[in-house]
Amino acid sequence: MDVVVGDALKRFHLVGPSWGQQKIKLAGYSTKYIFELARQGYKEAEFLTERSASTIAELIVSLKLLLDCQVVVVGGSVGLADGYVQKVSKHLSIYSEICNVMLFPAYFRSDSGLIGATLWDRDCIT
Repeated sequence: MDVVVGDALKRFHLVGPSWGQQKIKLAGYSTKYIFELARQGYKEAEFLTERSASTIAELIVSLKLLLDCQVVVVGGSVGLADGYVQKVSKHLSIYSEICNVMLFPAYFRSDSGLIGATLWDRDCIT
């Protein structure tokens, strides 16, 4: 199975013909390129981005049930890709009866981690 992580595809073995086909056709391409292919209607890329969004939605449900979080902020190159938060929200809506979580893209976009670490340092360390 190919999983989009950052700007690279990480390869895992998963039984099933559909994953194997995507692995052969899209292995080695950047995340940005795969999302661009999905926007252009390339079926294998669409499948991977939908599968990724579905998996993130399932992880959010698990976090909600375990930690009772009220808000989830999505960031990174995948989370901030155009339309990705909406895809995750669509998959998350399947679980609306058991999981009511607000989902937002990171406000400071790619600088969110740096700004968060700086604020934490200011408030907690100094």
